[in-house]
Amino acid sequence: MGEAKRRKQLGLMPQSYSFEVVAQPREEGWQLEWLRAPENSGLARTLEEGLLDSLPSPGGWAADYRTRWVAAGRPTDYLNSVDDVEAIAVPERLRLSGELLTGFDPRSLRDRDDETASRFFLLDSEALSGNESSGGQTALRLREQEVSFGGQSWEPLPAAEMGERGLKFLMQHPIARERGELEAVYQVTHHREGLVTVDPEPPAELLGTLELLALTLHGRDEASWAEAHQQMIERTEWADEEGRALPQGVPAARRLTFELRQRSPLNTPLTAPVGEWGDLAILVGQGSTEFSPDGAVWYSYVDPSAEPTESELSEFFNQILDLGTTEFTVMADGRVSWDEEEVDEEQGSRLRGQLLERTGAGDPARWAEFARTALVDAYEETAPFLAGVPAADFPVPLGLKLDVPLDAIEDAENPNELLFESQVTFDGDHWADIYLDELPAELAALRLQN
Repeated sequence: MGEAKRRKQLGLMPQSYSFEVVAQPREEGWQLEWLRAPENSGLARTLEEGLLDSLPSPGGWAADYRTRWVAAGRPTDYLNSVDDVEAIAVPERLRLSGELLTGFDPRSLRDRDDETASRFFLLDSEALSGNESSGGQTALRLREQEVSFGGQSWEPLPAAEMGERGLKFLMQHPIARERGELEAVYQVTHHREGLVTVDPEPPAELLGTLELLALTLHGRDEASWAEAHQQMIERTEWADEEGRALPQGVPAARRLTFELRQRSPLNTPLTAPVGEWGDLAILVGQGSTEFSPDGAVWYSYVDPSAEPTESELSEFFNQILDLGTTEFTVMADGRVSWDEEEVDEEQGSRLRGQLLERTGAGDPARWAEFARTALVDAYEETAPFLAGVPAADFPVPLGLKLDVPLDAIEDAENPNELLFESQVTFDGDHWADIYLDELPAELAALRLQN
């Protein structure tokens, strides 16, 4: 007790804000009826966002509840069909109570049992409406979770923790292995440098979702890329009966298939989705996860003794990634900068003049037209609506970063015709990668106008 008092005096104890809410699934989202919530509007908003993130989607609520019910050992007979699962009644209301914790130390979860730890959800926010958290994270703790079938009586929600006992109860039913009806399959290849390709080409609205899932599963930077790979390796006992030398180190590329399916009746280790798109669930194809040390030869994460395969497209993509380029930054007011270690003063001066002539930087009208054309072309597939936006309504960027091939820089006889607009900024501070990031907010806002 003395240690707890000392930590509180030093401001190291988390601040606790109680809440109680009744949630009902609706087609447009969860309908929340707050019975108790923080008075501070910033805290209330963070609580609501965190709570919604912790809940399954309204469309997935039935499968989530039924999975809990089955894992709790409630069925008296084997579930052999979808009809057997759909016979399990799903409550219309969910009542949650607990606390929003600011200044929470995630390390405190290490000594807690799985069931207790499953009641905590770490949130991203660290500063809420000007109130700094005390050196920790923001977390959501769910103390009680109850359900009601008619709103008159309440009973505990079956536990979310899926231990060995719950998994045994769940997987003994034949229906636990059944995935929903397959609608489409996409192979996603993710290169370490950030390039993500999808085959076949999905609808524009789906492309961003698949790219984001790939980044989430594989890692967004060097550290998370290496960590995610190591975690996949550790899940498999890597032993090669043929005595081949297995690849070591961080892979150059990874790939998998995403399946778009109707929702599964139960969420099991074999059927749980990694994402959603409309009414469909997105699952990772079984046995489809692979990695490549060089972008050419591919190894299975699931079966390390399987014969490695070669990609027909690997040479093409390696050529793209190995293309020697250097970056020039061109601002709307005519300023041009480059890496002086890669481009000498004479070449830089010559390229500066060519880029000013080509982009119109320094001439507002010409620059606006060049930038609009470049962005419409770059986002032709992911945001085709940009082509219909009048030039007068199109936001003018403050700067563009251009990748210029080194071969073209050394060729003084011919003006540079081959360059790639790689990044754009509308405020001079924040740069968006044209080919890897989501549509910049300034351009996304045009969707509603068109």
